[in-house]
Amino acid sequence: MAEYPKRKSNLLIQVEKVEGIDYYTVKSPDTGKFIRLREPEYYLINLLDGNRTPEEAAEDFVRTFNTVITGEAISQFAKQLGQLGFLEGVEATRKESGKSALFIKLKAFDPDNFLNRWYPRLGWLFSPVSVFLLSLFTIVGMIVFFANIREFPFSLMTIFSAADLVSIIASLFVITVIHEYAHAFACKRYGGDVHEMGFLLIYFQPAFFCNLSDAYLFPNKRQRFVVMFAGIFFQLFLWALFTVLWRMTIEGYPLNRIFYWTSAVCFATLVFNLNPAIKLDGYYLLADYLQIPNLRQKSFNYIWTRIKVNLFGCRDDSLVQPSNRERKIYRRYGAFALLYSSLLIVFIVYRGGQFFVEHWAGFGFLLFLALVFLIFKRLIKTSGSRIMDVWRERKVDWMKPKRVVAYGVALVIILALAILIKIEQTSGGEARLVAAESFVITRIGPSSLESSYFRGGIVEESVSKLFQLSQSDNAVTQIRPNVSVGEAVAAGDTLLVINSTLNRGLLAEAASDLKKAEADRRLLLSDPKVEAVATKRSEIKEAEAVYEAARKELNRVKELHNPQLISEDEFERASASFNVATSVWNSRKSELKLLRSAPKAEEVEKIDAEIEKLRSRVAYLDEQLNASVILSPFAGIIVGASNSNDILHLARTDSLVVEVKLDEADLDILSPGSDIQLRVHAFPSIKNYGKVIKLKLSPSLMAVASVANSSNTLLPEMTGYAKVSCGKVSLASLSMRKVTRFFRLEFWSWF
Repeated sequence: MAEYPKRKSNLLIQVEKVEGIDYYTVKSPDTGKFIRLREPEYYLINLLDGNRTPEEAAEDFVRTFNTVITGEAISQFAKQLGQLGFLEGVEATRKESGKSALFIKLKAFDPDNFLNRWYPRLGWLFSPVSVFLLSLFTIVGMIVFFANIREFPFSLMTIFSAADLVSIIASLFVITVIHEYAHAFACKRYGGDVHEMGFLLIYFQPAFFCNLSDAYLFPNKRQRFVVMFAGIFFQLFLWALFTVLWRMTIEGYPLNRIFYWTSAVCFATLVFNLNPAIKLDGYYLLADYLQIPNLRQKSFNYIWTRIKVNLFGCRDDSLVQPSNRERKIYRRYGAFALLYSSLLIVFIVYRGGQFFVEHWAGFGFLLFLALVFLIFKRLIKTSGSRIMDVWRERKVDWMKPKRVVAYGVALVIILALAILIKIEQTSGGEARLVAAESFVITRIGPSSLESSYFRGGIVEESVSKLFQLSQSDNAVTQIRPNVSVGEAVAAGDTLLVINSTLNRGLLAEAASDLKKAEADRRLLLSDPKVEAVATKRSEIKEAEAVYEAARKELNRVKELHNPQLISEDEFERASASFNVATSVWNSRKSELKLLRSAPKAEEVEKIDAEIEKLRSRVAYLDEQLNASVILSPFAGIIVGASNSNDILHLARTDSLVVEVKLDEADLDILSPGSDIQLRVHAFPSIKNYGKVIKLKLSPSLMAVASVANSSNTLLPEMTGYAKVSCGKVSLASLSMRKVTRFFRLEFWSWF
């Protein structure tokens, strides 16, 4: 190594003017690394000629640019250049331990020989005619895709559970290889070299990378854009191609399935690639458009410098201050990339923590912490180093005795305020309004109505009643509501009138049947009349006379039949007449006996049951006719029906019941009688106040409260958000509660 820092003589330099400012892109052919410098930095690198000490170089720089810089800063600048391989006698360093677990190179190789061999055969793909035809086909494919976009899944879980994982991985590999080789061939087209290509893990997702640093030496900005956009362009073409092939082939065949998933993977990776917050194509296209290489790192460095200077009062040790344009870009992009990266890391950590804890509980949590430390070791180390730099620079000023005393006093005051200051503790959740009292008339099928009465409160009351309308197509029934939606009614007002011809007819028929049954019962239990007995006796005498005449005739016929003086037919007729006369005589005697005997108990029970049945029927029909006029059970307002079968819905609205879904973890601080504040979506600027009536735990914790409706702006079924007041507690107690509730319940079971 030279006695003093000396730049290499073989550095490749490209000058570019951006908004009137010269920028120098400097590349080291030995390492393939490059840096982009402005005029002061480029002048400074030229001062490193091996003959000047850092202090002498600093003096020359101050005289030229009238900017204060120290020899120490020059030495640090030279050290960074040496690590990148821009100084003679210094080998570029490779800090393996400093690699980020979020950006891991899995394997790298030199594809330059392959590109030199194949470019003459494939270079025609980059001709204007080819690009035009490929663009037309891509547009057609995109139209087909978006016309069928509902058939494509956009959830990784859906893809991996529905398709063959091997075919998806294979298609992902082919797409990414073609994508990166498109970049490389485009770079070859304009005379650049590509000496590094391989695989990456970016935020734990596999990717293919291609080092295109030679493109930054192209003098034509359009050429750089073509190189950066080539991969996206050919992936767009692949997406269109496989979409068209999927639509052309028969659904259900293996090829159709492969085309389908390849198209879906193409689209997903395109969206991921175009994200400018990650160092993929979208990022490099944005950086090239803004003409700021290493945009992400420069933005983060600028934000940290502003925090260090403005918040901690440190000095700004930047060699060159960014321009106004660069400051705007660094602020906006830095904030966006920092927010995105933070959210992505939080998401990955949260999901990873869930997986480890669910499978291995406490041991999994410890394993997860160790894994997080290994993954984010570089980030933790860098953050710690920067904080220590601030501490080393400011500790003398911060640790002055007066400041230490002031810090102690401030800490005591803060602790005292945290203990003494009382703030309101609340629990809130989604809320739904329910009428304190409601009365609903609903049609149940074609032949009946149902009335439902509900009253909420500490003890809920619910009563239902059924009205039978008709059982025949010939019945005439009229249902006539006397009120309309929005109308206020008083208790006892007529709500509904039902006119049914069937019920009147059925009531008359049932009453007639009841009278007949009661008459039959009286007749059954009454004593027989003298006239009836005399009649029966007279009938018995007549039957007995007929019997005697038939008996004598049969004896005469028998005497003549033996010597065969009469025919067989005459004999049979005489025998039949005798049998009939005997039967009639016995029947008359039995009737007289029955007339004189008491009725059987079974007969009485049977007719009593029939009478009871008919009385119930008459009472039911009479109730139905009396209920044909339905009256209001309370004062309220007719509200819109929530069900298509509802005929009317009466609700009490002077006060309403609000049901609030709350977190079960807040049960220990909730109690009936607490104040509640409600805002509904329809009137978010109006506060409504009430009291908690009771707490319900089925199926989840819910507070039931009564809210006054003095402004008449609240209606049942409105939704909003409510907060329940749980009393005042100290700020320290509230903070401690929040911390303990932050951890899942399973965490406490580990100890």
